[in-house]
Amino acid sequence: MAKFPINSNRAFKTEVAESPNISRPMSTVPKHKKNSLSYRQSPQINKKRCTSASKDQTSRCQSYDFDQRSILGLSFFEIRQIYSSKCEDLCIPSIPDQEKKFFNYCWLHFKDRYFNLSESGIGPLTAKQIGKILKTNPNFAYLDLSKNSIKDQGTIELLKSLKNSFNVVHLDISSNDITPEGSREIFKILEENESLISLNISSHEGLGIEGGESLMKILATNKIISYLNVSGTSLGPEGLNLLLKGLESNVTLSSLNLAGNFFGSKPIEKLAITIVGTDIRELNISNNKIGNEGCEYLSLMLSGNYDGYCTITKLDISDNEITTKGLGSLLASVRINNQLTHLYLRKNSFSKGLSENFFDFLTDNTTLESLDFTNCDIKCECLGNIGEGLGKNKCLKNLVFAGNKIKDRGVEMIGYGLNKNKFLKVLDLSSNEIKNKGAIILAKTLRVNSVLESLLLKDNSIKDSGGQSLCESLRYNQNILRITLDLNPLNYKFISEIKEFLQNNNALKKKSLVPKLQVQVVKTSFDIHNIDNVHQRIQQKVKEKQDAEIRLRNQSEKLEGMKEAEKLKFNELRAEYNEIKSKSYGLSAEIDTILSQINRVRFQGEKNISEMSTKISQIASQTKQAEKMRKKYLGLNLKEKVQITKAQSEFISKQFQDEMFQSDMAKKIAETYFRASKAKILEMKNELQRLKNPVVSKAEVPKNFLASEKLASAKKSRSFSVNESKRRPKTKLKFTRLN
Repeated sequence: MAKFPINSNRAFKTEVAESPNISRPMSTVPKHKKNSLSYRQSPQINKKRCTSASKDQTSRCQSYDFDQRSILGLSFFEIRQIYSSKCEDLCIPSIPDQEKKFFNYCWLHFKDRYFNLSESGIGPLTAKQIGKILKTNPNFAYLDLSKNSIKDQGTIELLKSLKNSFNVVHLDISSNDITPEGSREIFKILEENESLISLNISSHEGLGIEGGESLMKILATNKIISYLNVSGTSLGPEGLNLLLKGLESNVTLSSLNLAGNFFGSKPIEKLAITIVGTDIRELNISNNKIGNEGCEYLSLMLSGNYDGYCTITKLDISDNEITTKGLGSLLASVRINNQLTHLYLRKNSFSKGLSENFFDFLTDNTTLESLDFTNCDIKCECLGNIGEGLGKNKCLKNLVFAGNKIKDRGVEMIGYGLNKNKFLKVLDLSSNEIKNKGAIILAKTLRVNSVLESLLLKDNSIKDSGGQSLCESLRYNQNILRITLDLNPLNYKFISEIKEFLQNNNALKKKSLVPKLQVQVVKTSFDIHNIDNVHQRIQQKVKEKQDAEIRLRNQSEKLEGMKEAEKLKFNELRAEYNEIKSKSYGLSAEIDTILSQINRVRFQGEKNISEMSTKISQIASQTKQAEKMRKKYLGLNLKEKVQITKAQSEFISKQFQDEMFQSDMAKKIAETYFRASKAKILEMKNELQRLKNPVVSKAEVPKNFLASEKLASAKKSRSFSVNESKRRPKTKLKFTRLN
């Protein structure tokens, strides 16, 4: 059950009902005895007999006049209302003697802002009446109604009354016959509650999957609950998965109790991954049969193998069928964990030993303070090198081996470690079949060890010789404050001597605390001069803070101005960039046009060359024909033959020269056009480079003429050559027909 720090100096208001049958005499109790134990054990009661007009047995014929200081926070009239509602729930008459006993019970249990009516037989009507009383009562912060029968109806009425109350921060309604159907309405009301920090709704009746859905909603919406106990509610794997969905978005929960829900080992992996992403510090998953497989997932969580940082400080995995194998993996992860301070392993089976990692865990871990192995079937052979490990351990303060079978041999191993240990304060070896030999070993250890404060040896077999050794050791050890020897066959003489020594040790402890506290008070107190100096420094720091704020404001203004200027420059650069980009697109289009013209000229040149080749072949064929004609006219006169041959040769030669001239001119025109295009491309590249780098001076630009002028010149020369070719007369080959 979670408890919260409260202000113990806060005075409670006490109200007394205005009734003619209740008188309020002045108190004569001294102020220094008001809160003493003897005064609280006997409430001041003034009995007065009164005759009633009615002789009805249900009417009160006797009233009690209580002192107004008898119960803090409640009036007698309000207590009477609670008692009447309880009688109605139980269907019994209201009896004055029972009313007095109920008042005494309330007087003993209603203190320190704690409203405790657990196991009181109250029902729905009483719960409703309590809600009405606490709705406007600011004197109670903790409400415990566990182990009653308020059921769904009473719980709903109670929560409706406390819905707008900001006083009650802890509510325990465990074991109250709450059904899964009623849990829906209960959690729906709790979603809107803004004061409850701790909630215990554990129940043997179970909540089931419906409860898991309700828990998912409340964890996702309620932003204030820090402690949640849903143990024994039969959530199962499905209900746990629903709860984990709500836990994924929760950032306030720090303690979660899931004991006794029997969800097995499979959901433990998802639980471990979800826990890593939360701020949960205390986790109780005992009695869930997670086994060694579930222990492996917890080991990964504690060693930081999942994404995130594990903040668990208290882990309870008792009664989960864990064996030596699972313990080994768990201790290996706890060895390197620097957050876990309490580990509870009760009711597991470690009969095969405490694993090979136990020694490394004891020597390397620096944070674990409490380790509990109660009822784990541990024998003396299982302890291994625990003595060396305890001698090197520097953090463990509470070690529990109760309910095992370590016997005298195991005590010898532990005693060896205690001779060197300087941190362990509580050692529990109850119910371990320890005999006189083990008690003598512990007595020798107490003479050397000056740190151990509590030694629990209940339910062993220690006899007079062992008790005598413990008495003698207490003569030298004044630091031991508690030794339990119940259920041991030990002479009462030694028990009384041990108690006497322990009383003296406790008295010395209390006396030694006074000077220590005084020293701490002196260290923490400040005189007026120091307070003035601190105040002056505070004022100076405040002034420095104001100056810094002014400078920061000025710097912020300058920064805003710089941002605006940079923004304008950026806009200008963007506009210039867009302009350059558009020009670049235009130049790219022109380059594409020039390249297409070059390809066209090249294609035309290739076409002309093919035509010339065709003409040459034609001339060759004509030459062959002329040769045939020459052979035909061999019979002519030599002079005529020579003339004909000469004329034919001249014609062929002239025709060939004309064709070669046209081919050379076409080639020159193509080369000229190609050079002009190349110059134009270079000029465009230079222009594009100048636009991209406008910083370059104009002097660096080459002084050659523009590509456009080259193109104009090329076109002019081309037109001139074409005209010249047109002016040339075309000669035709004439053949004179000879008779």
